[in-house]
Amino acid sequence: MTLDDFRREIAHPSIEFRPELRWWLAEGLHSDATLRREIADAHRLGFGGMEFLAMDEGAIDHARYGWGSEEWVHDSQVVVEETTRRGMSVSFTSGTNWSNANLPTIDPDQRAAAQELDVARETLAGGASRRGALPRIDFDAPIAETTLPGHRGRITAQHLVAVVAARVAGDGLLDAASVIDLTSHVRDEALDWTAPDGDGEWHLFSYWMHGTGQTASPSASVNYTVNYLDRDGVGAVIAYWDDVVLTPALREEIARNPRAQMYMDSLELSTYGAGGLFWGFTVADEFRARRGYDLVPWLPFLTRDVPFMAVSTVYHHEPADQADRVTVDKVRYDYARTLTDLYIENMLRPFAAFLHEVGLTLRAEISYGLPFELTRPGPEVDGIETESLEFGSQIDAYRLMAGPAHLFGKQYSSETGATTRNHMLDHRFYDQIIATQLAAGITKTVLHGWASPAGAEGVTEWPGHEGMWSMFSERFDTRQPGSEFYPLWTAAIGRLQYALRHGRPRIDVGILRTDHFTDNLIGVSLTGPDGERIPDEVAYGTMWMRDRENHWWQDLGMQDAGITYEFLDGALLLRDDVSFDGDEVQPGGPGYRALVVYQGTLDADVAARLRGWVERGLPLVIVDGARELESLRDGRHRTHEHAASATPGLDGRDDELRTIMADLRRMPGVRVAAPSGVVAALDELGAGGRARFEADDTHVLTHLRDGDDLTVLYAYHFLYETTEPTTVRV
Repeated sequence: MTLDDFRREIAHPSIEFRPELRWWLAEGLHSDATLRREIADAHRLGFGGMEFLAMDEGAIDHARYGWGSEEWVHDSQVVVEETTRRGMSVSFTSGTNWSNANLPTIDPDQRAAAQELDVARETLAGGASRRGALPRIDFDAPIAETTLPGHRGRITAQHLVAVVAARVAGDGLLDAASVIDLTSHVRDEALDWTAPDGDGEWHLFSYWMHGTGQTASPSASVNYTVNYLDRDGVGAVIAYWDDVVLTPALREEIARNPRAQMYMDSLELSTYGAGGLFWGFTVADEFRARRGYDLVPWLPFLTRDVPFMAVSTVYHHEPADQADRVTVDKVRYDYARTLTDLYIENMLRPFAAFLHEVGLTLRAEISYGLPFELTRPGPEVDGIETESLEFGSQIDAYRLMAGPAHLFGKQYSSETGATTRNHMLDHRFYDQIIATQLAAGITKTVLHGWASPAGAEGVTEWPGHEGMWSMFSERFDTRQPGSEFYPLWTAAIGRLQYALRHGRPRIDVGILRTDHFTDNLIGVSLTGPDGERIPDEVAYGTMWMRDRENHWWQDLGMQDAGITYEFLDGALLLRDDVSFDGDEVQPGGPGYRALVVYQGTLDADVAARLRGWVERGLPLVIVDGARELESLRDGRHRTHEHAASATPGLDGRDDELRTIMADLRRMPGVRVAAPSGVVAALDELGAGGRARFEADDTHVLTHLRDGDDLTVLYAYHFLYETTEPTTVRV
């Protein structure tokens, strides 16, 4: 491509580079004319595609109009036809609304439905006996509070998984050394057992698996959340789409649209019982096979409350002995690691394979929401999506999933524009969200969203169907007075996205980071120290990154120097499709010129891979004393005093890791530094950045793309609430 070619094409970016839309429909309550008119309107305003989903329209006949009904399937056909005719992309969702894959063909007692591990507890004095049937779960008892969508439907079946006893050592404390697995002593769901003599009480825990019963609406009948951990869940999803939704006519239309997708939103899944654990029919066996030990004796230390996604997890019990806390942390890691494995192997991988067979690609907000590792599922999907609402337009948060997107050549997109208010914020507010995302390597904007004004008589009020209530999104549709200017705006965004899809991303540094409990609630943590409500525009414009506070990599030395970085789980480096050529990690992708290790734990196999690469010339910086965010809402952080000092799981390889790390710390291609010394360390190693600032600058973020014939540098002045100009030489 010549520069003249670039100028010509960027002047009028084609439709695939334009921002797309999340489109809320009032269930299947639309005529063909209203559907076609709205798609025509979106096309006229310059939008490049529509992601459509069913939203509740109140007191109407859901059996006739809800997701999965004949009306909804017909409307899906019309939407695909009209978007395809206009060259627009089209995206389905994996169930009604957005929150998870859910189906009308299952009930919570079936293997295909989401399962949880619940617990009933008895307390016995030392030396006391109990006889007879074990306490079962009372499905009529009050359930755990959750702020996630859906409610618990009717559950009838429960299956005994394990019975464990532990001596109570204090309020919320258990003696880990005392734990007894009594499961083998149970007969016909009954147990005769005498607590050991001695001081103190004993807790007897009976663990039962049952369906979560989480529902999703609106739908033609009750839609239940599917099982993300056992293969039965994805099997039911595939069967439903194959048999019910994807009619021969719809398949023909999908085949004509090269940008037809399935979209899976963040994993807004709930448990309602006292155990708080996601489970499945194969989890215990899979854990034993993968981790090499039995999970059952550790279950009392895994039970939890999770009121709002994984970051809000609070464990019920901790071990009394400090030495045992290290072991328990390792077991908790292994549980989450196993769940991540099963999510990849039993949901994402087979679902993507099915979708490819029918002409759809899979775009997903991988992992966050559940205790799944954030980046490891990245290779399994075709597009990785983040969102501005949950990550608060913070570049450090967008860097979290940039690693797998760039390593594996995935489209990196964002659901953009959801806030806690609508019809209240000026246009510039949303421009700055998009600009921040582009600086992190996001090159596809999906605006949240376009609300259909069409709805049922009697339940629809001016200015039309709302779908997502009075909050959680701006309305980027024709009800906005500024919408007639959208052709200018969508073209402007299209130019940037065209430029930033050219060539390969060039990221200077990859930072190894593993997290099963990422804080994805940044954008809704808007309460001040005295309980006052902080307006969105104040938080986004003046706090956090715009007040010199990044969350996960808190030292700003690299950012100020113009050195770019992003995060990834070190396990991704073990894949056969990730390489180091002597100069760069993944030269056909981000081309990291150096890697950073800073967290307190590291897998021994990853450490061995790093040692081999350092021997071949990889610059590596080991950082001691780095601090990172755990929960913004709770004001909780953690500091890693000594990087890679233990393995994260209970694998017995701590000594092996220490030997490898001792070798690495002595090698000439490695520097050991505090966070503030990383830039100097990179400079010493000859890895100081491709688009380095001549002098540090606190106002500008950059993102570099490189092709064989053209290099594109995006520079963004991110302190938009100031009037102070800046000049930076790159």
